Amino acid sequence: MNEVELLKETVKTLEKRDKAITEISSLLQFLSNKEKVIEGARKIIKETIPSEEVVIMLIDEKTGEFLFYPEKEENKITEKEERYYREISNYYSIFKKGEEIDSENKPEIILPIKRGNSIIGAVGVFNSKHFRYSLLHVKLVKSILECFKNILENAVLLSKLENEISKMNYLLRLQRELFLIKDKDKLLSRIAEEGRKLIDAEGCSILLKKEEGKLEFVAVSGGKEELKGKEIDDDKGIAGISFKEGRPVMVNDVEKDEHFDSSIDQQTGFITRNIACCPLKRDSDCLGVIECVNKIEGRNFTTDDLMHLELLSEITVILLETLK
Repeated sequence: MNEVELLKETVKTLEKRDKAITEISSLLQFLSNKEKVIEGARKIIKETIPSEEVVIMLIDEKTGEFLFYPEKEENKITEKEERYYREISNYYSIFKKGEEIDSENKPEIILPIKRGNSIIGAVGVFNSKHFRYSLLHVKLVKSILECFKNILENAVLLSKLENEISKMNYLLRLQRELFLIKDKDKLLSRIAEEGRKLIDAEGCSILLKKEEGKLEFVAVSGGKEELKGKEIDDDKGIAGISFKEGRPVMVNDVEKDEHFDSSIDQQTGFITRNIACCPLKRDSDCLGVIECVNKIEGRNFTTDDLMHLELLSEITVILLETLK
């Protein structure tokens, strides 16, 4: 390619970049729908860069698993699409190590999507095996990605905010419903059930101070119902730490925590992976704890989960006071 042709190609590429970035910016109207933002960006890249397919991969913050766009049911993924997904996954592993990969003169461009210093996914632009992408193509995809990344971050933040508002509204509605329950056992059973649902746990228990040095399981939802009525020492396990120190505790790998008491699992046959626990505090006095075990789908509990459980514990204390 001579200098004139190169200049023409560069100008054409810049025009494509400006058009693509303008179109990407228009995705701001879909901020409340992350999937629409991603699908819109994918189509814009596909229209801008010569390609057979464009695939965007993001890491789901809840599960830690890959989410590929366009989404396909597993039994409808073609052999070629399976290859695309596999290649992006392999590249992602390399990106996580901080290594750069040169996409020039290859039939695919695979680049990381970053948030700050963290890699949150990758984009793959694929063509036939005989096609070769130029450095201009690579730079064009990078420019589009930079704009897309900023919009995606806003979409994710908005999604989190909407989720948080939804949780708060749920807790307000729940508090009004719980105030109508005047039977203490029914009230605590309902709170345990709602606690389990609130932070997506397999089980939730409420333990109250029974006598000096003891905590009693007064309500259990999911997992270990046979524990109801049993007592444990108030200084044992994760629940004991939360009770004695009067603070929320979250442990996402109980096998590595020296405070974890496995005796309950041995009695019930239940296998505890992780725990989120909050004290039921009335001023300086601790009435007991509310404890959730095993985030569903093998996930970890988060600081948001602990905050929501803490809010539920505050509601529980208020409700217990009204029953006196």
